[in-house]
Amino acid sequence: MGKDDEELLIRHHQALQGLSRSRAWREGGRSGAFVEAAKVVAELVGVEQVSIWLFDAERSCLRRVFFLDRARPRAGGDAGAGASEGAAVTMRREQYPRYFQALEEERVVVVEDVRTDPRTAAFVTYFETRPAAMLDAPVVVAGCCVGVLCVEHIGATRRWSLPEMLLVGSIADLLAQAMQVEEQRQTQALLERKQAELSLALEAASMGTWSWDVAANLVEWSEQVGLIFGRARGWAPEDYEAYLGVVHPDDRELVSEAVSRSLSEGEDGYYIQHRVLVPGAEDRWVEASGQVERDAQGKPTYMRGTVQDVSARRRLEGQLVQAQKLEAVGRLAGGVAHDFNNLLTAIGGAVDMVMLTHEDDTELCAELEQVFEATRRATALTQQLLTFVRERPAQPRVVDLGELIHGLEGLIRRLIGGGLIEVVTELSAESTRVRVDPIQLEQVFINLAVNARDAMPEGGRLTISSRIEQGEEGEEIVVEVRDTGEGMDPEVVRRAFEPFFTTKAAGQGTGLGLATCLEIVQRFGGAMAVDSQLERGTTFWIVLPRVAEPVEIEELEGEVDGAFVGSERVLLVEDDPAVRELAARVLGHYGYAVETAANRAQALVVAEGVQPFDLLIADVVLPGGSGIGLAVELRRRRKLGAVLLMSGYTFENAGTESELPVGARFLAKPFTARGLAAAARAAIEQTKHE
Repeated sequence: MGKDDEELLIRHHQALQGLSRSRAWREGGRSGAFVEAAKVVAELVGVEQVSIWLFDAERSCLRRVFFLDRARPRAGGDAGAGASEGAAVTMRREQYPRYFQALEEERVVVVEDVRTDPRTAAFVTYFETRPAAMLDAPVVVAGCCVGVLCVEHIGATRRWSLPEMLLVGSIADLLAQAMQVEEQRQTQALLERKQAELSLALEAASMGTWSWDVAANLVEWSEQVGLIFGRARGWAPEDYEAYLGVVHPDDRELVSEAVSRSLSEGEDGYYIQHRVLVPGAEDRWVEASGQVERDAQGKPTYMRGTVQDVSARRRLEGQLVQAQKLEAVGRLAGGVAHDFNNLLTAIGGAVDMVMLTHEDDTELCAELEQVFEATRRATALTQQLLTFVRERPAQPRVVDLGELIHGLEGLIRRLIGGGLIEVVTELSAESTRVRVDPIQLEQVFINLAVNARDAMPEGGRLTISSRIEQGEEGEEIVVEVRDTGEGMDPEVVRRAFEPFFTTKAAGQGTGLGLATCLEIVQRFGGAMAVDSQLERGTTFWIVLPRVAEPVEIEELEGEVDGAFVGSERVLLVEDDPAVRELAARVLGHYGYAVETAANRAQALVVAEGVQPFDLLIADVVLPGGSGIGLAVELRRRRKLGAVLLMSGYTFENAGTESELPVGARFLAKPFTARGLAAAARAAIEQTKHE
């Protein structure tokens, strides 16, 4: 090696150092490395073209990923000499097998004459610019050739010097390092992205992970654990004993036994739910799981697992169980209300009949009026029961709120327990008309009164006041229900209207009272609010839109008794004997010719062979079929005119499979004698005008 070669080696070494330290090389990634390497090689070796090629995944093809043409300065991309602008340039192994073999076997592929060298002779027809000499260095990563740095001399053949060969080989090594660094950077970025996604997923699921070195008693926790345990992010118990310290005292034995069983031979993990203590807040439920890792001798070395906050899930599960219980109670209540309505129909109707036939006996009528009033109250109770279990649809009408509250005063005083609690009403003297279902709104006030009673076990004052205010959409009636009881803390106030939330002991409350109140008020365009302080009492506000329409008097049976008289033929079908006998007596009293049946089959027999009936009165639910089906069949046989269906259920919940027949009317039980007569007359008259 001569002096010129030594000086050249020194220059090349300095250039390599400068290249490896350049900012573009360190921070530009793979693309930056390609540009800098090509520039250095082209300048130091003195060639016109430098290109970089990479193998595909199958290692059957090389694709040019960078091209520098000093004769026509243009760097980057796949365009350049030998290719149309933008087209990909590739070389396939089956086309140039000798060249591909050389890349895998030689440190540097030195070609002084492309045309005569057997490794590159086939390139003569491939390259448009036809390089005369080539100096190609494989790019080797982890012992595998992943690409090639191609140095291409245009013109005459060329003899390459040793320093040039060493330079090209060294730069190819630097390219391999740059590609490794880029791959590591991408892998690290991918890992960080996956870790971030995992962290977000764990946080979304309220889940954390942990790892316990059993021998050293060191526990590592993910940062989500602090939030799960109601602490700051990143907080975690230092060791197993510290973890047990935050477990609810009643659950520590459960946790200890689960861990001990897992560490013993034969069991490798556990899956339990337990409570953890949260400073200044209610306990939380967590779901914990652990898996044991053992050494070759079977001795436990590590335990790894997860912990997840399942408080919300347990609340939902509890609400589902409560809702299922309520649904079962609702079905039972609906059946009870149906049977009770039959009894009330018989009692109230019989009393009404006696009063009709003994109108001159004022003393008797006065006594019977008390019985009749009791049946009306019992009817209201069944309606409230059906409302509570959502079996009764709303029946809104215009009522005076002040009169409604006055009517409830006596009941409220009896409900809240004698003289310990003073009940005060401060109602507006102005008209306070609203459109509501009075039975449902009464339920709201009764519920608030009972809650106030429970908050004043030692006595106190319950004040119900009303006033008129101007709202955004018109005048509003504001009713204030205020007690002097124990009050509620801010957390209880925040959750007061939450379904199934209750502060009462198990078995003493469903947590549905205030939620039902809010739903009822909102159903009629209103709103509710609450304010409370411990030892200072509680105030509820009910806001309802004020209406100008007159109060609607509930008309049960009309005003003129004689208007209900008739002589038409009636087929009465009712399976309850008491109700059937009463209804027949009432209709007979008003002049109708009545035939009775206890079920669908009897009714069809009665209707056979006689003139058509002017009116069918039937219970919706009958033995052997339904009143609806009976009406349809009789109409098909041309044995029927008008239809009046009755039930102790609402029609929507009577368990029927069809809609109300065309032209039919519905009468809810219980009904009075005059109510039945009025409904029968209305059904007949309606049919006459159809």
